[in-house]
Amino acid sequence: MMHYRIGQSYPIGGTRGLTSDIAIAPTWFCLFTAPQREMATREHLRAAGIYAFYPSREKRWQVKARTYRRELPEVTGYVFAQFRFEPQWDVLKERRRLITGVLGGSFPYPIHRE
Repeated sequence: MMHYRIGQSYPIGGTRGLTSDIAIAPTWFCLFTAPQREMATREHLRAAGIYAFYPSREKRWQVKARTYRRELPEVTGYVFAQFRFEPQWDVLKERRRLITGVLGGSFPYPIHRE
């Protein structure tokens, strides 16, 4: 239970996080992202304690004496995330407009190791 004092600010929209407090067996989901937002989505999920990645490759090029490197996704528009707590799909999709959908129909399908 949280106690508030007079004058203390209260976050609008509640304090719901990306996941609930209900622990589940580690489950993978394929998330659809906004165009060219794979890295931002991955970092946003990692900051929330969710392991996320996307298959990527490194592009290297050289201009004069300087070498540049950039991480590029192998397949654009997808990020894979492993949840250890029950995901809150409505919160995931509204945060920063990075995640546009989840693989599945009306209920997201987990991705099994097999």
